[in-house]
Amino acid sequence: MKIISPDPVGVFTFNAESQGGEVAFIDGHALVDDEESSVRKRIVDVAETWLGTPFHDNQGLKHHGVDCAHRVAKVYEEAGCIPHVDLPRYSPQIYLHKLGDRSYLDKILEYAREINLSDVKPGDVVLYKVAKSFTHGAIIERWPDCIIHPIRPHGVICSAAFEGFVARREHRFFSFFV
Repeated sequence: MKIISPDPVGVFTFNAESQGGEVAFIDGHALVDDEESSVRKRIVDVAETWLGTPFHDNQGLKHHGVDCAHRVAKVYEEAGCIPHVDLPRYSPQIYLHKLGDRSYLDKILEYAREINLSDVKPGDVVLYKVAKSFTHGAIIERWPDCIIHPIRPHGVICSAAFEGFVARREHRFFSFFV
């Protein structure tokens, strides 16, 4: 396992081989499996502190307003998994009209890697296709029973992975852990 980080001097560093295979590091400290579970729990715990925050495009302020891109970035930053990420402003309509826009997907791939359903664990991310692009992200608490994500008009909620706004949408999974 490892945490992917674009900044090798950041909180997380890249994996190294040891007697047992791949090892994850945080601040030079090797993670064992129960420590990975602890980091994943911290991600989910932080994600839960955003519950009830209203939905607002291009915002990322807990309890005041957030969109799904800012919330994913802010949760992972607050949990100590990634450095601060400056997200560009966007028009909410771009995803409805620009076929295959990859801006959200490419930003996720700077920090995470795509994984299969069989590899999904708490703290991973699911991206849903909305209109013509993968533009809605949620943090997985328990797949498929609980994903934490902001939607209009409810704000940040915990919902099942296939109900309401995300029902029947194509989706892909990503992990900051390897």
